[in-house]
Amino acid sequence: MNQRNLFVLTVYLLCVAYVIYKMVKDVNEYISVKLDREALDAELEEKNLKDLLKIEFKLADRIKPPDFKLIPIKIANKSEKHTFLVDWEQSTIADQEGRSQRLIRLIPGMTMDLSQPQVTRVVAPGQILEEKVTSEETLKGIPGETLAIVSPLFDRKKIQAATAEKPVKFSLRLIIQQAEPLDSLGQRRLYTITCQFTIKSPPWYKSLSWKSKDKKKKKK
Repeated sequence: MNQRNLFVLTVYLLCVAYVIYKMVKDVNEYISVKLDREALDAELEEKNLKDLLKIEFKLADRIKPPDFKLIPIKIANKSEKHTFLVDWEQSTIADQEGRSQRLIRLIPGMTMDLSQPQVTRVVAPGQILEEKVTSEETLKGIPGETLAIVSPLFDRKKIQAATAEKPVKFSLRLIIQQAEPLDSLGQRRLYTITCQFTIKSPPWYKSLSWKSKDKKKKKK
């Protein structure tokens, strides 16, 4: 092999090594957040709510830890006659160490005093409630201005340490009331629903930015 070919091969191998390095570095900068759907469905089934409520979370396939500041939630009332109420004030979110925080429903331009109780939201028969929630500790208010999310939901370093082999878990605890029928004591039925999530590093192929021509055509 002459010197020219050796030089070209060396440059090529260096380029390949750099691309692989960038891919690995890119993967390590992101996390993947997944809901334990099986556990949630089992809990709804156990509480006879599977045919009445549908709870979903719209989570990105991958996200950087500093950008993981809120969780979009969708609650659908599949019943034709029962009304449900979501008690945001009593709902909580717990980190990987089990440390519980108050769950806050985000309102555009919210300037409310966080010391005040949150309004319970009603989900009438056949209706869908879509909200974005975060923890109280992520919010900061400036006098005369709206509240803003100033920090991620969880500690950045601990979340970035999550890997496919050693994922991090957290949970969201929803308090939901069924307006009718009343229970034997004449009170609304109260349900505690725990949604469990896993944070881990995404698969390496999620870091690839290219898309096949077939996928591009489907988007058009």
